[in-house]
This record gives sequence, structure tokens and C-alpha cells, in this order.
Amino acid sequence: MTKQRPSMAVLAVSILALIFTMFTQIGTTDQAVAGPCENLKSTIDLEHAAEMDAAAGTTDEYGPVVTTDLDALAAEALPVYTGALFDDDDNAEMDDLTEAEASLDCFAGFTSRNFRKNLMNLTGKSTAQVQGFDAHHVFPQKFQARFTKAGINIHHPKYGAWWKSRPHQATAYEYNKKWENFFAKYPNPSKSRTLTYGRALNASYSLRGWF
Repeated sequence: MTKQRPSMAVLAVSILALIFTMFTQIGTTDQAVAGPCENLKSTIDLEHAAEMDAAAGTTDEYGPVVTTDLDALAAEALPVYTGALFDDDDNAEMDDLTEAEASLDCFAGFTSRNFRKNLMNLTGKSTAQVQGFDAHHVFPQKFQARFTKAGINIHHPKYGAWWKSRPHQATAYEYNKKWENFFAKYPNPSKSRTLTYGRALNASYSLRGWF
């Protein structure tokens, strides 16, 4: 009996070592997945900076794209607007995953159904961390046809933001009205003008944008 005790102790130590190794490998795997997605966020930040530089001095059929003008429009009191609304067309896709994005395995296809999960992957948030938050479309689905025409895929997660559910739902009508106001003033806006106005709205509602 006394000879078996060391064997049992060795067996117990071996089991503990095996469990430790398994947990260590799991942690390493998680880090390997998170790393490329983290790099992608940096890439998108660089794209944002490039788009901002490109928008500076841009002109469309309404004249120069001036940030201060669009900031003022975002802050305007809401007008009474009775123009036609545009139905959501979920089949309209602008850009699919780029090869670089697909190779990182960070995103599913850029659709309404995948929007929340893709935004979680982009921002590095878990399901628990975004509980009580909505995945907000900076460019509302109601006007998807208009945004598609301007060259914007509204379901790309870089055009998303986390917004607490109650204030988001309470503000939805007002937010959409602001976009109606924008389209009433600019019926055929350029991509630069549309993106710049989206950034102005993000700032006015204190939302963290990715574009």
C-alpha cells in the first residue's frame, strides 16, 4: 500500500498539468483569433483618415463639401417634411468582403442579419458587454436605396455604433427625420457629402464611429 501512494501522487500531478496545458492552449487560441481582427480595426482607422483627407475640398453638384455646413444641418431643428420615404431593400449590396477582410475570418457577409455580430467582432465586444445596447446603423435602413446609390453599404460594421437601447429607440424618429432633412436638401448627394453628414450626426449624438 505504501508503494502505491507515490504513484497516485504522480498521477494527480500529471492530471493537473494536463488541465493547465489545455487552458493555456485555449487562451492562446483566443488571442490568435483576436489579433488579426485588432489589426483590421487599425486598418479601418487608417481608411477613415484617408477618407477624411479625400473629402477635404471635394465638390459635388451642390458645391464644396464643407464640414461646418453639414455640422450645422445635423444640429438644425427638425422641419415638417412630407416627402416620399424609401423602402429598405436588403438585396442591394455594394461592397462584399474584401479579400483582406475575408482572410482574417473576422466578418460574415455584410447584411442586416449579420450586422450586430460583425459590429461585435469589429469592436472586440462580447455578448455580455453589449447587453442593453443596439447595433445602430449610422445610415438608416429606411433609406438604403439612397445610400446604395451613393456607394455606401450600410451593413458594413464600420458604419455601425453601439447605442443604449432605450435612448436609441426613443431617438429613432428624430434621427430618421434628420436624414429626411438631408435628402430634402441634397436629393442626389455624393458619397463624400453623405459620409461627412454621417460623421456630423455621430458627433451630435456622442456616438463612436468607425469611418
